[in-house]
Amino acid sequence: MVASAGELFDFYIHLNNRNDVDVEMALTAFLDYEQIPLYRNGEAYVPLYILNRAQTWQPVAVQVRAPDEPGRYEFMVIGTAFPFARLDLNTNYGLDSPVGNAYSSYRILLEVQE
Repeated sequence: MVASAGELFDFYIHLNNRNDVDVEMALTAFLDYEQIPLYRNGEAYVPLYILNRAQTWQPVAVQVRAPDEPGRYEFMVIGTAFPFARLDLNTNYGLDSPVGNAYSSYRILLEVQE
């Protein structure tokens, strides 16, 4: 992925819900392992909460601000399913750990140009 220094660049996060229930997701972006905001409709979110409907594939249009300094950076997005579910209650979602409900994108090389 290539972006200009300091610009907001567009990309899609693809969510695929194969479950028979709607899934709440908390989407969090990282640049060189530091959390950064995701922008949607011009507003910054840390994290961005999305409701992924049952049995749907959903592309989510977002933006990220590229660093001000040119260079190569590592970018990734992590989604956590049912971020508000309590682990000490029987929720019928099979939750036993917040880590077990996290999904990661690949690590993406972001090349920032002047």
